[in-house]
Amino acid sequence: MPDRLNDGMPDLRTFVLPARAYMLGFRDQTLPARRCALADSGEAFATIDGEGHDAQLAVLEVIGDSLQIVEDVGVMADASSMVTGRSRSTYARPFMTLRT
Repeated sequence: MPDRLNDGMPDLRTFVLPARAYMLGFRDQTLPARRCALADSGEAFATIDGEGHDAQLAVLEVIGDSLQIVEDVGVMADASSMVTGRSRSTYARPFMTLRT
């Protein structure tokens, strides 16, 4: 394999392949697990009768499982920022103008 340090390209073994494995793991493990959790919470919500405390908890379970993928993507973005050297503040900069 040619020396990639001198031409500015990342080394295939230390950068590209681990990142690809991480993304494939996300696709092959995290997404199916989120789909199953969302289906499970949807089924639990469908079996609840009435509007009591159990129904409220079932709604929160569906909402939590729906939003979990957003957190997973955030963790993935944070992990990729460690690899690429870009900090989270670089990604959040457009949103910082909203906090005036």
